[in-house]
Amino acid sequence: MSKLKLGLLQVGRSPTANLNFHIRNLLDGLLRITRGFPEAPIADVVRVNADNSLEFPGGIKGGFAKEYVSPEQAFVASSLVTLAHGLGAAPKLFQGVLTCKTADAGYAVGDTLVIPLSIESSSAADSFNCQVRFDAVNIYVRFGINSFLIGRGTDGASVQSTAANWRLIVRAWVYRDWETDRKSVV
Repeated sequence: MSKLKLGLLQVGRSPTANLNFHIRNLLDGLLRITRGFPEAPIADVVRVNADNSLEFPGGIKGGFAKEYVSPEQAFVASSLVTLAHGLGAAPKLFQGVLTCKTADAGYAVGDTLVIPLSIESSSAADSFNCQVRFDAVNIYVRFGINSFLIGRGTDGASVQSTAANWRLIVRAWVYRDWETDRKSVV
């Protein structure tokens, strides 16, 4: 059985609030670990409850705070689709996913492909895929003139997908705001 010493644990070389963790027993069956100094904790990192379950107040720090997943979008040549993401800030990371609805190009119904969210083109007349722009409220998807270029499922050769056989899902994430978290969880 491992023992954990209560008190101040410093991680790193310098005694900064971001690298110190204070461990204490709150006498209510709760072990509380906070980031910062005992007299000025920045935030709870983890609470170990009496039943040994873990609690992460305010979520797990770092990484992404919120995720948006769009409804399925049908490809319509040269169209613009506006998606209200509700993330409260401009997304920092995007992912495009094609879902096969009717077998096509060596893929079965339900297969999914991660695709680039950018137009591929050698001329104005042969643009493929889609372009994404965004702001703090919406994601705007502009489809190219032609459907998506994908690697054929059987040999990876580049092939134009049959537009009606696929649906696009756009995923977007915003990062957790460390400064806001620090101030709101003290």
